[in-house]
Amino acid sequence: MASNLNQITFQHRLEFWGFRTLELGVRFLPEKMLPGLASILSALVFHIIKYRKEVTLKNLSIAFPEKTEEEREKIARRCYFHFALLVLEFLKLTGWNLHRLEQMIEFENQELIKEFAQQSKGVVVASGHFGNWEVAIAVLARKFWNGGAVIQQRQKNRLVDQRTVEIRQRWGLDIIYSRGALRQGLAKLASGKLLALLCDQDGGKKGVFVPFFGRMSSTPVGAAVLHLRSKAPLVVGVCVRIADFKYKIFWEPVDLSLTQEGVTPENIEQVTAAMTAILEQYVRQYPEQYLWMHRRWKTPYQETQKTGERV
Repeated sequence: MASNLNQITFQHRLEFWGFRTLELGVRFLPEKMLPGLASILSALVFHIIKYRKEVTLKNLSIAFPEKTEEEREKIARRCYFHFALLVLEFLKLTGWNLHRLEQMIEFENQELIKEFAQQSKGVVVASGHFGNWEVAIAVLARKFWNGGAVIQQRQKNRLVDQRTVEIRQRWGLDIIYSRGALRQGLAKLASGKLLALLCDQDGGKKGVFVPFFGRMSSTPVGAAVLHLRSKAPLVVGVCVRIADFKYKIFWEPVDLSLTQEGVTPENIEQVTAAMTAILEQYVRQYPEQYLWMHRRWKTPYQETQKTGERV
């Protein structure tokens, strides 16, 4: 703890109090005001600050070469609005309860979710920076599993990091940081819990290259390794925004009938490719709800790529 405190700078404290001020303000704002606030914030970030605007438009040109520049810019503007509203909704989670979330959410296949929750092996839920994953994991953990765990990166600002952890823990979620997460993740699955992680960002040299929007893309292997090591089911879960404060959760088991047993590079690649293909289908339907600001194709494709058993 002492070493963590030594890493906290004056800027970190300013950022934290800014975060807390926004959180408290959002918590007491009427919900109907949040879309208007998100519209103002997104316009500021997209048109004036231009945060990662160039990266966003370049990614969209790779993913949708058939669309015009005007169409791609429209998607980009809607994307910035979506994520501004997503941040506000995450802050609002501190004031919502399970009953309120249930009023907001439709389930495409609730009975199938219940079946998975009743199994003893646990379940690996892979998703991406798409839709509203925060609302999805909160309601799934509390409603069906009575708790679960999330694998996440530790933020540089430890004060903000701790506050986001507290928000997620309110929904019965244990937090597992990505470094050394394999052992803890396997333990959660062995106890029959839900284990969620986002698997769509650039995986660097530790990732495996699989197709994503027609381009070989370095992709994290965590979900595939956890599934293969634990033999727990692997599901792609997405939560799509269908209106203001209305979402639909889709639960897509990954078809692994052709995968052989064992944590081999071939199996890791096959599993990762299968779940990435499912995620791509949803992103194509709702492109404005995907995090195009991230440099998804940062790592160049190499024909000879070794995959390590790391989460």
